[in-house]
Amino acid sequence: MKALLFLSIFSLCGILPLTLAGQTKPVDLVAAPDTAVEEETEYELIVLEPGYEAYLVTQFPMEYYSENYYKTWNQQYVTEWNIRFLSGPRRELFENEIYYDPMTNYGLELEYRLYHFFRFFEDKYNITLLYRGR
Repeated sequence: MKALLFLSIFSLCGILPLTLAGQTKPVDLVAAPDTAVEEETEYELIVLEPGYEAYLVTQFPMEYYSENYYKTWNQQYVTEWNIRFLSGPRRELFENEIYYDPMTNYGLELEYRLYHFFRFFEDKYNITLLYRGR
């Protein structure tokens, strides 16, 4: 079974570059599977947040760290994201819960892109999701 998982990460106000009452714009995370007839499962992360792709090309190559490195950080980032979605500060930035199964093999590319989405998000909104000793 081949499934394409599209996690669309975008900002409603990113389309209309406005801020409301001094608030920063929210980020939506939406997952929608698409299936085909094969035995492998593949996943794709699509980030629609303006500036993400330009940010991504300035990062180290995908193979710089191992898939396990990205997966370990992504588990922590997703946990923190979901905590903030439920009750954290600046909840307007965390509009959707992220469904991430640490037992699923999403592949190096998705892990890399997701990891860098979180880093991009921290930089763009000047918010620290995880303390990394910077």
